[in-house]
Amino acid sequence: FIIFIITASVFFIVGTLYGQNENTYSLLRIFNRVLSIIQTNYVEMVDDQALIRGAIKGLVDTLMDPHTNYLSKNEYTALRISTEGEFGGIGAVLGMRNNKPIVVAPMDNSPAKRAGILPGDIITRVDNELTEGKSLDEVVRKIRGNPGTKVTLIIERTGLPEPTEFIVTRSTIKIDAIPYAGVTKGDIGYIRLADFSKTAGGELKDAIDSLFNIGVKKLVFDLRHNSGGLLNEGIEVAECFIPKDKDIVSTRGRIASSVRTFKSTWDSKYGDFPLVVL
Repeated sequence: FIIFIITASVFFIVGTLYGQNENTYSLLRIFNRVLSIIQTNYVEMVDDQALIRGAIKGLVDTLMDPHTNYLSKNEYTALRISTEGEFGGIGAVLGMRNNKPIVVAPMDNSPAKRAGILPGDIITRVDNELTEGKSLDEVVRKIRGNPGTKVTLIIERTGLPEPTEFIVTRSTIKIDAIPYAGVTKGDIGYIRLADFSKTAGGELKDAIDSLFNIGVKKLVFDLRHNSGGLLNEGIEVAECFIPKDKDIVSTRGRIASSVRTFKSTWDSKYGDFPLVVL
């Protein structure tokens, strides 16, 4: 009966306000009243922030545009890390095994490796906080921090009789846009581009230079599973292969003056050469 009364009240308020001119102000009044009724009268306690975030997400989803998204603070931080190519951390690849965070591999010359952390180590605590029941993202966010600060890890390791404490000083960890470049066979080179982060253009030029300087004349360029990234870096990557004064990409907005076309500004250093793009 109580739920029925609350539901009827919401419909009454919505109906009354919709009788007025349906403009942005009146719709915002409806939203505010509905939120107020839910906060005050809903049968269970509700998380106000979750309600509002859900409303914002619904607003953005109404656009039905896969390239327009609402990001939470943590999601935005993750995006910044992926596009800037570096973050403060210990330099270890983590995974989950039996619902426990485990070190898959410490990166070469990283704080984790220098501290003696090994593949297979199970992280049970981060700064005295249990990792049990937490997601991998939560554990990673706890371990990351400003370069120069310390993080304390309690680790279980096969062969050690009891958990061991490791105090690791965070440093700047760089994520390579090009995780691998090398010669596959004869004069054929291979380059894998993982994303278009802010270092992608420079890394690609260095990789092409190093390969062609050792005799490579043909190139396999691997873009599979590339996660995307920054527009300017995409343009810089394209310029490595496109002749001067050719259209690379154009952007446009609601008004005609917002249309911009980006052209290649120099000829490819190595001219025409056989290229396969995956």
